[in-house]
Amino acid sequence: MSGAQLPQQIDSDAPVFVISVAAQLAGMHPQTLRTYDRMGLVVPRRLAKRGRRYSARDIARSWEPDVAAFLKVRDQFLIY
Repeated sequence: MSGAQLPQQIDSDAPVFVISVAAQLAGMHPQTLRTYDRMGLVVPRRLAKRGRRYSARDIARSWEPDVAAFLKVRDQFLIY
Protein backbone atom coordinates (compact mmCIF):
# COMPACT_ATOMS: atom_id res chain seq x y z
CA MET A 1 0.00 0.00 0.00
CA SER A 2 1.63 3.25 -1.09
CA GLY A 3 -0.23 6.06 0.61
CA ALA A 4 0.80 9.41 1.93
CA GLN A 5 3.06 9.36 4.95
CA LEU A 6 1.77 10.73 8.23
CA PRO A 7 3.64 13.83 9.37
CA GLN A 8 6.29 13.27 12.02
CA GLN A 9 4.87 16.12 14.05
CA ILE A 10 1.26 17.29 14.16
CA ASP A 11 0.54 20.99 14.46
CA SER A 12 -0.97 21.55 17.92
CA ASP A 13 -3.13 24.37 16.51
CA ALA A 14 -4.64 22.31 13.67
CA PRO A 15 -8.44 21.98 14.17
CA VAL A 16 -8.78 18.23 13.70
CA PHE A 17 -10.93 16.85 16.54
CA VAL A 18 -14.74 16.75 16.53
CA ILE A 19 -16.39 17.57 19.84
CA SER A 20 -16.99 13.96 20.92
CA VAL A 21 -13.32 13.06 20.45
CA ALA A 22 -12.07 16.31 22.01
CA ALA A 23 -14.29 15.77 25.06
CA GLN A 24 -13.10 12.19 25.44
CA LEU A 25 -9.45 13.27 25.20
CA ALA A 26 -10.08 16.00 27.78
CA GLY A 27 -11.89 13.56 30.08
CA MET A 28 -15.20 15.39 30.12
CA HIS A 29 -18.71 15.20 28.70
CA PRO A 30 -19.23 16.90 25.31
CA GLN A 31 -21.85 19.17 26.90
CA THR A 32 -19.22 20.45 29.34
CA LEU A 33 -16.99 21.33 26.41
CA ARG A 34 -19.91 23.11 24.71
CA THR A 35 -20.49 25.07 27.93
CA TYR A 36 -16.83 26.10 28.01
CA ASP A 37 -17.26 27.22 24.40
CA ARG A 38 -20.28 29.37 25.30
CA MET A 39 -18.31 30.85 28.21
CA GLY A 40 -15.41 31.65 25.90
CA LEU A 41 -12.97 29.43 27.81
CA VAL A 42 -12.30 27.32 24.73
CA VAL A 43 -12.72 28.73 21.24
CA PRO A 44 -12.87 25.97 18.62
CA ARG A 45 -12.72 26.71 14.93
CA ARG A 46 -16.03 26.40 13.13
CA LEU A 47 -16.04 24.88 9.70
CA ALA A 48 -18.85 25.59 7.24
CA LYS A 49 -21.66 23.07 7.84
CA ARG A 50 -19.30 20.77 9.71
CA GLY A 51 -19.50 22.11 13.26
CA ARG A 52 -16.77 22.71 15.79
CA ARG A 53 -13.25 21.42 15.36
CA TYR A 54 -10.82 21.43 18.27
CA SER A 55 -7.04 21.48 18.20
CA ALA A 56 -4.73 19.73 20.66
CA ARG A 57 -4.08 23.16 22.19
CA ASP A 58 -7.86 23.70 22.69
CA ILE A 59 -8.08 20.36 24.47
CA ALA A 60 -5.16 21.22 26.74
CA ARG A 61 -6.81 24.56 27.58
CA SER A 62 -10.08 22.85 28.47
CA TRP A 63 -8.31 21.27 31.47
CA GLU A 64 -7.63 24.72 32.90
CA PRO A 65 -10.95 26.59 32.91
CA ASP A 66 -10.94 30.19 34.06
CA VAL A 67 -12.08 30.11 37.69
CA ALA A 68 -13.50 33.65 37.59
CA ALA A 69 -15.63 32.80 34.56
CA PHE A 70 -16.82 29.61 36.25
CA LEU A 71 -17.86 31.52 39.38
CA LYS A 72 -19.66 34.12 37.26
CA VAL A 73 -21.72 31.44 35.52
CA ARG A 74 -22.28 29.50 38.73
CA ASP A 75 -23.61 32.63 40.47
CA GLN A 76 -26.23 33.06 37.77
CA PHE A 77 -27.83 29.81 38.92
CA LEU A 78 -27.64 30.31 42.67
CA ILE A 79 -30.80 31.31 44.49
CA TYR A 80 -30.16 33.64 47.41
